[in-house]
Amino acid sequence: MEALLYSIHPDETNLLTFVLQQAGLIVHSDKHLDPDNPRWLESPPNMILITLPEESIAGLELVQRLRVVSRAPLAVVCDHYSEDALIQLYRTGADLIVTRPFSARIFSEQIRALLRRSNQAVSFEAFPIENAGVRLDSTTHQVWLQDSREPQHLTNLEFRLLHTLMVHAGHVVPNEFLVNSVWGYAGDTNRELVRGVIQRLRAKLEADPHQPHFIQTEPGIGYWFNPSIELLESKPEIE
Repeated sequence: MEALLYSIHPDETNLLTFVLQQAGLIVHSDKHLDPDNPRWLESPPNMILITLPEESIAGLELVQRLRVVSRAPLAVVCDHYSEDALIQLYRTGADLIVTRPFSARIFSEQIRALLRRSNQAVSFEAFPIENAGVRLDSTTHQVWLQDSREPQHLTNLEFRLLHTLMVHAGHVVPNEFLVNSVWGYAGDTNRELVRGVIQRLRAKLEADPHQPHFIQTEPGIGYWFNPSIELLESKPEIE
């Protein structure tokens, strides 16, 4: 699992990196946090840790902007804020608030507990899935076609999207559901983002990506995985 660390205090970055690593996370530090950057959707973090300056509206706005693009557990480190300010941070979207000074050991355990209890992370089974001559390995992120000996390696997003479609094979999976399951946030659906990953998957799976067999489009709704040789006449939408 990966964590994004945003720290405005350079001398505190090393300590917070250690805290996150002790919690079992791979840490990526960002000195210029921009939730509007498209990479947030392409490579969503499993955990976010930010540090805030003195009590101000800017901190609330930052948490609010983060919540638009991610539902990952969000921890905040700040100075001693007023009770009202802390309540506002929680209501805006913070999951854990730690005030300075803090114990690195206790903070690490708090993050462990937050990750343990969070129901936001997408869970993918460790065993392979096979359907319609397509075999998806959840351990290696490789996919095999029945008529091909060479496996195709999938990126994390490609794997998650194909896994979701194959688990619900034969059912239309709405774009909103895909974004929530694959990217892990509940915001405005970015159909172009989903379409881009679908195109990459089709290039790896389909004999003719322009006339796909495995990954079908339900116009205006979403996508579905075809579990049979013949296209399904009835494609019930998942609830």
